[in-house]
Amino acid sequence: MRTLRQVQGYHYWQLIKVRFRLIMPVLISLMLTVGYQVTDSNYPHAIAQFFAAPTAVELAHGEITFPVFWLGYFCFPLIIVNNSFQQLWQAHAVQLRGFQFSKLSFGRLNLQLLGLTALAIDGLTIVTLWLTQSWWSKVAFSVGPIKGASAWALWAAILFLELLLLLMVQQLCNIVSPAIGLIIPVVLLVLTIYWPNPQNPLGLAIYSRLPALQPASVLWLLGCLVLLIGGYLISYRYLENH
Repeated sequence: MRTLRQVQGYHYWQLIKVRFRLIMPVLISLMLTVGYQVTDSNYPHAIAQFFAAPTAVELAHGEITFPVFWLGYFCFPLIIVNNSFQQLWQAHAVQLRGFQFSKLSFGRLNLQLLGLTALAIDGLTIVTLWLTQSWWSKVAFSVGPIKGASAWALWAAILFLELLLLLMVQQLCNIVSPAIGLIIPVVLLVLTIYWPNPQNPLGLAIYSRLPALQPASVLWLLGCLVLLIGGYLISYRYLENH
C-alpha cells in the first residue's frame, strides 16, 4: 500500500501541478487585493467581503450583488482536480492490477489525495487571510460569538469541509462524465447563492449568512460528507466487480 500511495501521489501531482501553480497565486493575489481594499470599503475584513453573498433579507428585497469572489474560490479547486483520478486509472490500471492492487484501494487513496488537496488550498487561504487581517483589517475576526484563534480554527475547518464536499460531488459525477463533474458542483454553488436555506451545507461557507445558521448545519454538512465518501467507495467497489 505504501508503494501505491507513493506512486499514485507522484503521478497525481504531475497531473495537477501546473493548474495548482497557476490558480493558487491568482487566488492569493485576489485575497490580498480584497484585503487591501477593505480599508476603503464597508466590510470589516477581507473574509467578510471575499466570502460574501446575498442574505435572505437582501434576496427578499431584490438587493442582489453576485458573489464573484465566493463563486470563483470554490470553482477553482474543481478545475485543479478535474478528472485527474480517471486519467490516473486509465494510464496505470494494468500496472496496478499487476501489483495486485484493487480498484477499491485506488479509490481509498484518491480520498486521501483529495483531502490533502483541500487541506493545501485551505491552508494557503487561511495564511493569506490572516495576513490581510494583520495588515489591513478594521476589526478583529470572529465567527459569531467566537473570536481569536478559535474563530480562525473554526473558519479553517468550515472551508476544508466545504472544499472536500464539492470535490467529492465532482468525483462522483466524474463517473458519468468529466463535464458533468464540473457542471453539477457549479450548479449547486449558484443555487446556494439564491437559496439561503439553513439546511444547505454549502451555505456555511458564506460569511454573511453565518449568523442565521444553526449548529445543526455543521452536523448536516458532516453527514452529507460521510454519505458522499461512502457512495464514492461503494461505486469503486461496484466498478471493480463489473
